[in-house]
Amino acid sequence: MNISWLNWFKQRPRKWFNYSVLFIVCWIGFFFFRVLNWTKVVGKNKFQTARKKHSCKEKRNVIIVSNHRTMFDSFIIGIIAYFPEMIFWPSVAPYHFAAQENYFKYSLLKVILNCLNALPVKPGRKDAEIMRSILRLLPKVNIHIFPGGRRSLKPLNSEPGREVRGGIGFIIANAPEPKPLVIPVWIGGVEKIFGGQPGDTGRARWFPRLSGVLRRPLVIFGDPIDWHPIVQEMGNKKAAWMAIAQLIAESINQLDPEYNPAD
Repeated sequence: MNISWLNWFKQRPRKWFNYSVLFIVCWIGFFFFRVLNWTKVVGKNKFQTARKKHSCKEKRNVIIVSNHRTMFDSFIIGIIAYFPEMIFWPSVAPYHFAAQENYFKYSLLKVILNCLNALPVKPGRKDAEIMRSILRLLPKVNIHIFPGGRRSLKPLNSEPGREVRGGIGFIIANAPEPKPLVIPVWIGGVEKIFGGQPGDTGRARWFPRLSGVLRRPLVIFGDPIDWHPIVQEMGNKKAAWMAIAQLIAESINQLDPEYNPAD
């Protein structure tokens, strides 16, 4: 038998297993967030229109950047943005990044997360290999990134010592052609569903509260971020990467209905 055909057959069981996990998790997530909790979504039509206009015709090469409040933000944003599309075209399911110390300690959870395109990030968040992985993946996949890193209920850049770093700017500026479409998303209210607060390490953060239904979380999609003028003016260097990161942080904050820059 031809080696390429042999490899094709060997890969089928793994691909079908991955798809089965994706299929099950998507429907569970849809039922939990959209049916039990009536998630309100604003701007998804704008998001879909921007994807259609983007130069990549395979519905990929999109970077969603968002705030980060709970352990389940990647799930809800992925489901809101790409469900039910990824049931029929699983290749659009976004890659996302999970703290290695939180998500990859248990074998079963690790298997599930691998099927859901999760990539582990080492403690400290200064993981050069992750940066290289993102650049290798683009423009063939969609990606979801938390520019602020760790979980917080406060606006990005509002806490001393936890400012947005230039890594997201480096990724965008150095991504291969065609350059990715960058979409800001703000998420709120999910913290009313799950126990635990940002910074907590207990088990409560993994489980819904007893009152964690009908909580009406909110997901808002913003306009695509035009970061190109920054690189054109400042060049592809660290100052430009930081400026892009600041632009992204402010774009996410501006989607927050209660955001007040003066606070």
